[in-house]
Amino acid sequence: MPEHALMFFRLTLALVFALAAAAKARDLPAFTKATAELSGLPARAARPAAVAAVAAEGGAAILTAAGGTALRWGLSLAAALLLLFSTRLWLALRSGRRVSCNCFGRSTRPISRLDLVRNAGLIGCACAGLLLQTLTPAPGPVSADALALVAAMAALFATVWGSLPDVALILRPARQPGTAKGSPA
Repeated sequence: MPEHALMFFRLTLALVFALAAAAKARDLPAFTKATAELSGLPARAARPAAVAAVAAEGGAAILTAAGGTALRWGLSLAAALLLLFSTRLWLALRSGRRVSCNCFGRSTRPISRLDLVRNAGLIGCACAGLLLQTLTPAPGPVSADALALVAAMAALFATVWGSLPDVALILRPARQPGTAKGSPA
């Protein structure tokens, strides 16, 4: 069973990073602007930083998907990028800035603690994958049926977990007009 869990973590991270890199590359000017706002970099330095982030995310997706000896590098790169991104998010939240991260493409939603929760879960996936790879250096083969099931689970998890802040907005109970925040309706 460890090979199934490792496959889940591997596919989840490959999907998340591939989707994030593709969305950012598709609208690089918006991501460059978000990079400048989030990091405090001047505009001329934000573009190379944005391009480097997209390339690193694409690299993490490719290495993680490739598996074999590349998997350890992919999982490590994924964890490092998530730690870096989380640090930038935390610093922006701490300073009270209302910026969007454009983590998965153009967005006007301001960053929140849920972005940090999302990243913590993904860091957990990377660390669990690294641990499983260390404990199971030569995982057994995964049957086609099991691979299809694990891939479907990873795709669903990556979609929902990658959109955690947006999912939380949808699930949050609507306030009744005329009621104050925190008062009974």
